Amino acid sequence: MGKVEVSQRAEWRANTRRDSDLRRERLRRWRAQNRAYNLASLYAITVEQYAALLAYQSGACVGCGTTERAAGKALVVDHDHDCCPYPAEAGYALRACGKCVRGLLCGPCNLGDALAGAPHVDWPAVMAGGAAPAVAPTQPMTLRDAVDQGVVVGRYEAVKKRLQRDSNRPTAVGKRGQADLYDRQALTEWAKRENGRNEVPS
Repeated sequence: MGKVEVSQRAEWRANTRRDSDLRRERLRRWRAQNRAYNLASLYAITVEQYAALLAYQSGACVGCGTTERAAGKALVVDHDHDCCPYPAEAGYALRACGKCVRGLLCGPCNLGDALAGAPHVDWPAVMAGGAAPAVAPTQPMTLRDAVDQGVVVGRYEAVKKRLQRDSNRPTAVGKRGQADLYDRQALTEWAKRENGRNEVPS
């Protein structure tokens, strides 16, 4: 291999690294701009308000305590639909006024409407760095609800069999028709234990 070819390869590698760095920086800027746009257009809040609210909630879902890291994605902004219903004809127009935000939730808690009836966020307290709110009380749910909402992952029949076989399964707290009702947090903890038990060692 000649000196010219070696030099060309070195230059190519340097250019590739530079281009990769530029692409990563552009993607970072795009994500930041897109995040700011979505928060403003859908919920009428700023990135700074979102960050303050996340800190106010100790970095966790106010419904079940799941952190963003555990959820694997950003928490969802929950708002009062009685105040600002989402008009289908508006497309991606403003979804909330910003005053009726109730908190940040993980996906399953948002689907389960965990903050239904909860008070709106006290923005002055949040922006002043006040104390974190208590975890919102959640309604008991059936096992099928838990599977449909992603609290427990898997096919319903398979999950039901695993639950019935487990001597450490959560205790039912009531009935809805013929179906047992369980505490959401208890089902979440059980699902975490099951996932850990079923992981294949690397």
